[in-house]
Amino acid sequence: MIATIGIGAGIGYFIDMKTNNQKHLYTAFITLLFVGIALYQVIKSVVNDK
Repeated sequence: MIATIGIGAGIGYFIDMKTNNQKHLYTAFITLLFVGIALYQVIKSVVNDK
């Protein structure tokens, strides 16, 4: 889960640096997207274990 969120933050940070975005909006949005993906993976694995 931490790796998934970290990858999302890294991608967002990279895009922000490439576009010279001072507000780090890509970092925030992509990190939130990857948090959702990580939660989906956790919920899916919990449901499949039952």
